[in-house]
Amino acid sequence: MECDYFYLRVNNDDMVGDLINVGDVVMINRQSEVGPQDIAAIVNDFGIILRRVDRKGCKFILTASNPDLTQDECNDISIIGRVVKALVKIK
Repeated sequence: MECDYFYLRVNNDDMVGDLINVGDVVMINRQSEVGPQDIAAIVNDFGIILRRVDRKGCKFILTASNPDLTQDECNDISIIGRVVKALVKIK
């Protein structure tokens, strides 16, 4: 039986606006589609990133919640899940 969830340790500050910081662990539900308010786990050339995903015609708009980052526009993405819980690292 395959598990529907997996955990991922966050290694960047891309979603700091959602209080997801470096060193936190996020619980991800395996699914291939997400809504525009969901935080998606997406596989790219550099590994797995967390972003909000919106569609604009045939393109996908990827948005980080870090105000220092810009939106990315992609023709094709590989969504592997949706963040359902963040376990915050206590300093």
